[in-house]
Amino acid sequence: MDKLNESFYIAPWIQEGLKSLPKNLEVKLLQKLKGEKDLQNFNALLSEIKFGIILQKLNSDLIHEKKINSLTPDWTLQMKSSNLIFEVYRLGKSNKDSQADVLYSLIHNKLSNLYYDSYINILIDNNCISNNICIDEHINHIEALLHDVYEWLASNHNNINASKDFGSLFSLNIVKINTGKNHVLCCSGFRIIDQKPHKLMQSEKLRDNEITKKLKKYNEVILANEMPYFLCIDIDFTSGFHYSDFEEHFHHQSAEFVDFENNYNFISETGKEWSILGEFYNSGTRTNLSGLLIIDNNMLKILMNPNKNQRIYDKKFEGLLSKIKSLDNVQFADNNIPIAIKEMIDQINHDLKNL
Repeated sequence: MDKLNESFYIAPWIQEGLKSLPKNLEVKLLQKLKGEKDLQNFNALLSEIKFGIILQKLNSDLIHEKKINSLTPDWTLQMKSSNLIFEVYRLGKSNKDSQADVLYSLIHNKLSNLYYDSYINILIDNNCISNNICIDEHINHIEALLHDVYEWLASNHNNINASKDFGSLFSLNIVKINTGKNHVLCCSGFRIIDQKPHKLMQSEKLRDNEITKKLKKYNEVILANEMPYFLCIDIDFTSGFHYSDFEEHFHHQSAEFVDFENNYNFISETGKEWSILGEFYNSGTRTNLSGLLIIDNNMLKILMNPNKNQRIYDKKFEGLLSKIKSLDNVQFADNNIPIAIKEMIDQINHDLKNL
């Protein structure tokens, strides 16, 4: 693990979990991690590995990217009577937030090499990031402003609360001086998450989102082989989504029926609250999707298809289904955070309180 790209983070529980996989699979996945230079692809692979570690706990024959007909689901559990397939999707941040993080990292890396005893808040203005503009244009814009940034810091590095807007893309604010460090420290300014509801909720007028694609992708294979199918979702906190969003979308959400023509009273004939049935109750999903395995804030949540005629409820899967359900609410917490990192987190939290 020491030879992996140090700029890409792997949680300790994942590092340990890799060792629990069969040796040939561990080596294969480590080689893929070491060879991946793109952060987005790296994180997507990590999501696959997370669910591989989880599925390994079911004590069945687990295969990565087993070819079934012409398709290769991420994970396949082989049983004597049948196979179960699991497809992984990492629900990440929006393109706008991704670009903002790239720009923040660029500025952070430039400033952290300066020998000033200052703590600087970097605020990227999301409103100035356009999906129609290539990220390289924003990077060039920042590179062109660096000379002005260095001149401003040379004059203001000891001036607490000094702030300046650079173009319309970012601003700097000195929140602390005399940090005891021999270089600039940086933190990111607060910004609203750019959540994209259509990543979960499919609009009839838009092309299929990634979740819809994965719901449809294995239909023929599932029906031909009569195998259970699970969709595994790894939610990035910065996507703005939570488990409750999936519960409402796939299972049900409550609704109130109001008589707008009679002083906004509830319609007595229908009752005060009803439920709007979710995706599980649509014909294709009801038949083909056995359930969802969702990682939200390092906790695994299980959302099963409520249709008792779904093949996962067949008697031959009874034991395995019980094991899957037992994984609900399992927490993947990292309790072994290095002391140096913990001190840094405590310092940042303390400084933010004093802003």
